[in-house]
Amino acid sequence: MSFDELYESCFRNIPVVRVPDPTVKEKKSPSSSSLQDLTTLDHVFATSRYVLFHLIRSGSRHSEELAPLLKQLVVTKNAASVGEDAEKRSSSSPAKIRRLFSLKRKSKKKKKDTISIASSSEQTELAVVVIDVEPVTNSEKGAEAFGEPGWFVVATLPHLTKSRLLRSLKYSSPPSLSIVESSSRQVVTSEGRRSLLEDPSGQNFPWVDLSPAEIFQGKLLRSIENQDGSRSIETTDFSDLKSCVKGIYFAANWYPPCKQVGRQIAEAYEKIKKQGKNFEIIFCSSDRSQESFEQHLHSMPWFAFPFDAQKLSHLTKVYGVCGIPAFVILDEQNELITKHGRNVLLEDPMGRKFPWRSQPFYELNEYSLCRITDLPSLIVFTEGAPGDVAFSMSVLKNTAEANQAGASGVPPVVQNEGQEALAEAQGPSQALVESTTNSESSGSEESDSVPKNADPLQLFYTGDDPVCDHILDSLGLYEAELPLIGIIDVSIGMMTICEEPDVGDWIIADFIAAYKAGKLTMRPIPSSQSKSATKVGGIPMKVIEKALGINQSPSQQSIGASQQQEDSANQKSVAV
Repeated sequence: MSFDELYESCFRNIPVVRVPDPTVKEKKSPSSSSLQDLTTLDHVFATSRYVLFHLIRSGSRHSEELAPLLKQLVVTKNAASVGEDAEKRSSSSPAKIRRLFSLKRKSKKKKKDTISIASSSEQTELAVVVIDVEPVTNSEKGAEAFGEPGWFVVATLPHLTKSRLLRSLKYSSPPSLSIVESSSRQVVTSEGRRSLLEDPSGQNFPWVDLSPAEIFQGKLLRSIENQDGSRSIETTDFSDLKSCVKGIYFAANWYPPCKQVGRQIAEAYEKIKKQGKNFEIIFCSSDRSQESFEQHLHSMPWFAFPFDAQKLSHLTKVYGVCGIPAFVILDEQNELITKHGRNVLLEDPMGRKFPWRSQPFYELNEYSLCRITDLPSLIVFTEGAPGDVAFSMSVLKNTAEANQAGASGVPPVVQNEGQEALAEAQGPSQALVESTTNSESSGSEESDSVPKNADPLQLFYTGDDPVCDHILDSLGLYEAELPLIGIIDVSIGMMTICEEPDVGDWIIADFIAAYKAGKLTMRPIPSSQSKSATKVGGIPMKVIEKALGINQSPSQQSIGASQQQEDSANQKSVAV
């Protein structure tokens, strides 16, 4: 679900701590100082036009990568905003009008209005909220360890709230920057990191992502064979392309892995087209020159966007592409079906599951492993014998049908997580908690319930693929008795295992219900234990660990990396 859809029930009461300014010394008691620094996310939204969520992993050496640029952006934009507001107030401010006409100021009828809607003098242009995505945060660190004075740091959250928040901000890996417009609570972009690195002065802020309709227009190119055997490039208009399922292929001629991937996709493409499927592929180039692009295009049987760095930037931001080669599949309305298009075609080169929309459940194997990063995942681990597989599929089929029909037995959950986290952040200081919650969230409805689809789960079962054993090993479960059920949430780096010794419909239903009610004990996904193996069943160990969120760090392939990072990485990986 989107950020704005979950805001009222899940996010508005999230506790945040304002980073104090060490140069300002105030003569206040410790309790009053804490009260001043503690507030809620709703207050931050009420007093700023844009909220910049800076998602970091505090234990990573990359955690401070964006801080200097972000600090300068905030200072510049807020200073400019103050100047504009001062100019407006000097000519037509309510105070000046009252003085001119000797009017008395009317008293405010509702105190809560001052919280929900800030005056122009109180409102800043930008506010930064830092979220530490580390599974277990260091409680001894103060807010100043995570950000600059005036920024806000999210306090420790219940795992469900944290998972919802990260998903709604479209978080993928740290450090990242998601920008939310305060009045609409809409995520303007989740690619703020890349935009900030490309535009550090913020001339194009807030870096609004283009819509698919704005991107999918203009010219398309295609290589055709002439009568004499030579090849030329034919131009057509995108509007002439009939509505169809599309694969967008991001690659470059100079990067060797793209050649192998291109051949694999081409083989599947030809087979699928021969069956008359309504499917087209469009190439989006990361080549270094027009000449290299055309040479690359002549090796392809599909369409291509013209060689255009701006088009490449827009497409990669909208669909969250962070490196090459990449292949995403879109529906007829250009909405994302899956970002794992290459794996989809390798598993189903004949297109039997076309157009490859989400399935009720998946077998966990080398092709589906990447999906674990998409959503929290429930996995039924068995020995993988044919009888085990048949049983797992039967159980998960019933579970999927029950969830889809809304008959999972999960009761509505009254949203008190923000209040609980606030209390946890302040410990025994009950007066402080009551003061803050009463003032900051008085406008909220405590009867608001979390939407039933706020915590989606993917369902997996294990077969005889070697990757399954390694996943058990990576999760510290290699010697566990099977069957067993677990839920893995890679986004927050946490997992939980069902304590029941057996597997069945009602056991899974109760396990899911307890998870969605926040009653399960979550524990961090273990760090990598691998010391020797580099591949499992042909899959590189790093790919498996990345899917499980183990040893997570920014990829050298990430778009928007500094030029120094890109130059040093070009020998073995590539930024688009």
